[in-house]
Amino acid sequence: MEQARLYNILINQKGEVCIILKPLSPYNSEIANPEIIYDGGENAVLYRNETSSVILDYIPKEQQQTIFTQEKILIVEYDIKSDTILKEYFAPIIKVKKMLDLGSDFVDRQTLDKELKELGLLAE
Repeated sequence: MEQARLYNILINQKGEVCIILKPLSPYNSEIANPEIIYDGGENAVLYRNETSSVILDYIPKEQQQTIFTQEKILIVEYDIKSDTILKEYFAPIIKVKKMLDLGSDFVDRQTLDKELKELGLLAE
């Protein structure tokens, strides 16, 4: 499982809730039956296919309910180096009562902030 280190949540002009993933390097695998597992809390898991998953962590509290009430989310995979959209697809939300423990492979928030700062993507 990979951690989404940089992503945005927004509502586009069509009124669709979008998650824009900005991985440091593009994902290599193809999309097949994507879905998001979510309990309405701070973490969700996007399954891009059977073998590729992305942890969406630190979901802002003010956006948690918006995401949880959706039936599907538009996922946009964006390459920050070339400033291009690589993939767009919808992923249905699979609502669960409680997320399973996602393990200790998370990058902690301090490390995440340091990496974002090094990339010039963290506001001072």
